[in-house]
Amino acid sequence: MKTIINIRREGKSMERGIKKRGQVTFFVLIALVLVGIIIALIAIPRLRGPTLESTQDPAAFLRECIQPTLTARLGTLAEQGGYLNPEGFIEYNNTKIKYLCYASEDYKTCAVQQPFIKEHVETELTTALQGTARQCVQDLKDAFQSAGYTVGGTFERFTLTFIPGSMVAVIEAPLTLEKQTRRTYQQFQFTLPSEYYDLLYLATSITEYESQVGNSETSLYVQYYPDITMDKASLGEGSRVYRIKNVLTQESFQFASRSLVFPPGYGFER
Repeated sequence: MKTIINIRREGKSMERGIKKRGQVTFFVLIALVLVGIIIALIAIPRLRGPTLESTQDPAAFLRECIQPTLTARLGTLAEQGGYLNPEGFIEYNNTKIKYLCYASEDYKTCAVQQPFIKEHVETELTTALQGTARQCVQDLKDAFQSAGYTVGGTFERFTLTFIPGSMVAVIEAPLTLEKQTRRTYQQFQFTLPSEYYDLLYLATSITEYESQVGNSETSLYVQYYPDITMDKASLGEGSRVYRIKNVLTQESFQFASRSLVFPPGYGFER
């Protein structure tokens, strides 16, 4: 009898132990699910873009909204000689690169195709980003309205300018925001760090040199700009592709030129 009773007691103890382990496992799973939900709630707003907290500073909201598209468009322009849809180009490494200086005949220096490279890139970016800026202003208005504000006004235009060390974006969008107090804005402005001012200035200088003398000497530029590297690829038919790069920011600009080309065999005639 004692043996039977002991077996029963041991069985009940095992059952209680199994139940306790099951309860612990259940609570661990619940904790993991709760942690997962918290992480998701934190991460999802970031994936969606500018958050409601950004509306406390409308310019910061617009910067966060516009910057991804701005970076992508500027990258394309920089790879294609400052043009989103270049004409008069050479294809190099599967990229259409605009000739910024071109001579169709041998023995002649090139004619500058775009004398105002910086201004042209600014214009291309400004035009390309109008739709994005308009949508970002609408997103800003929606965010304020969702937070209980009364919002008035509309988007007018977007402009971008390169200055030494930065690029400055201006969004002209007169807005009024009212909730207990009234705020009025005529425009929003933000700056982003960039060295494209120097890169585009150097591209202009090289094209001017090629139009007057011919093949430029890139080492002369590097002496005065220690953060800059210049690569020059000589291609067929006398074309050259220049790539100017800031080694600190990794920003770069490339373009093509064809100037003072001598035909094969030149200088070996008897």
